[in-house]
Amino acid sequence: MRQLLPTLLVLLSSLVIYGQGPGGISDAGLDLWLTPDGIQSAGGFVTGWTDESAAGHDVGAGSSGSSRPVLNVGGFAGYNSVLFDGVDDFLGNDIDYSSNPIETRTVFIAFRIGSGSGLGTLECFWGYEAGGAFIAGEPRTGQGGPGHYSVNGTSGQKGKASLNGEAYGNTFQANPNQVTDWALDEVQIVAVEYEFQQDLNRQMLGFLNRADQFLGGEVAEVIVYNRLLSEDVEKLRVTNYLTSKYGVSAISNINNSNYAAAYPANQVVLGEANGQQFASNIGDANAFYLSSDGAFGAGEQVFVSNNGIAHDETNDNIDGDYSRWSKIYS
Repeated sequence: MRQLLPTLLVLLSSLVIYGQGPGGISDAGLDLWLTPDGIQSAGGFVTGWTDESAAGHDVGAGSSGSSRPVLNVGGFAGYNSVLFDGVDDFLGNDIDYSSNPIETRTVFIAFRIGSGSGLGTLECFWGYEAGGAFIAGEPRTGQGGPGHYSVNGTSGQKGKASLNGEAYGNTFQANPNQVTDWALDEVQIVAVEYEFQQDLNRQMLGFLNRADQFLGGEVAEVIVYNRLLSEDVEKLRVTNYLTSKYGVSAISNINNSNYAAAYPANQVVLGEANGQQFASNIGDANAFYLSSDGAFGAGEQVFVSNNGIAHDETNDNIDGDYSRWSKIYS
């Protein structure tokens, strides 16, 4: 057998692979999860969007004829997306969730704003202004833009925002002053943490429910939790899930000063969060085996990644107990 380059072998124990929530985190508090697989269409127009969470907050069409957005097949980093024309397209507002409100505290959205959208008004991705919470790209000079977000709604709600995995800003704001601005014509991931939970009885995509406040761009995924997520573990894992899925370069893949920048690929996280033992692949890494003795303590996490460079050695399982890989891990 040819000699293999050194790798890190992780044998961990008694772990339940917990994959119900995005990025493998617990689905406790997951109140909305819209993915490309749930987009419904007829004749090329989007007619609704199925919620993959247990909350059942499906999106209705809310519009008809030329006001229905278009299904962009495979055009969003290889995934389907909902394409809004910036003129009159929107989804939602036709289902009343008053008996089962969308409890909103932490939100992630995979989006792209088109350069042809005009950028004279708020580019609303998701939410309900009259209900007190939404997320919109803010293009207006003097309102934090261009490149920031508006999140506050009519209730005076404030939030913190981050783009593509950066840390949240330090203070809650109506127009969060995040470190990095969004750019036109690029697939990007925004995360917003609201100052307090807002219960929405409606949801809209692509329209702020004000005159001419339409999105000229796309939305491919929306994730809403009714709780705050830990920034160094849960937010990181959901962000890495989204950036890996949609081919976005994460600004901060690993929130750890000891993390080696030479090992950015195929991240895997194993550990404990919210009472759940988990093993979650972030990316394509799948060669980690779990043994049956011991467990992680509360909040303990292990991050593993490789350098993404393939070598000549073969990939062998040995006696069914462990593996050797042709990439270097850290």
